[in-house]
Amino acid sequence: MVAGLQRQVAQAASIALVDEVEHGLEPHRLIRFMDSLGTKNTPETLQVFLTTHSPVALRELSDANGR
Repeated sequence: MVAGLQRQVAQAASIALVDEVEHGLEPHRLIRFMDSLGTKNTPETLQVFLTTHSPVALRELSDANGR
């Protein structure tokens, strides 16, 4: 539920702040949420600042070279 609210707010804002993005999410749901934050479907620019302790979230943020 929280992830859905965060996504809804992110659609109306140019900056989204997410504390512990992995909290309460199973790994497959976290991956889907992280993918939705990075989609290019919206014409507006969205900056996302997030905190995490999750290796799954960090892996989703890294590029093909692991950076």
